[in-house]
Amino acid sequence: MKKMPGKLIIGKAVIGDKGSSLGELKDIIFDEKTGKIVSIEVMPYEGSILKELYPESEKVLILFKAVKSIKDFVSVYEKELKPENIKVIE
Repeated sequence: MKKMPGKLIIGKAVIGDKGSSLGELKDIIFDEKTGKIVSIEVMPYEGSILKELYPESEKVLILFKAVKSIKDFVSVYEKELKPENIKVIE
């Protein structure tokens, strides 16, 4: 992936690789030691797959390995949207 300043990514739409609209990118979580991205924080859209899976959650963390690309929007592999790759933020 091409390098891009974080402030340009925050607020972008998060879309599944099959075209479903999932939510809005709220934050990026880094590993303090390595500086690598660990996960992305997403606010699920009403009616999205994420909201259906986690209806009480305002935000969820999705492991970065589920991210396919970041350009005009963040694309994630929908097959990776499983409980072991998502953490609910209370």
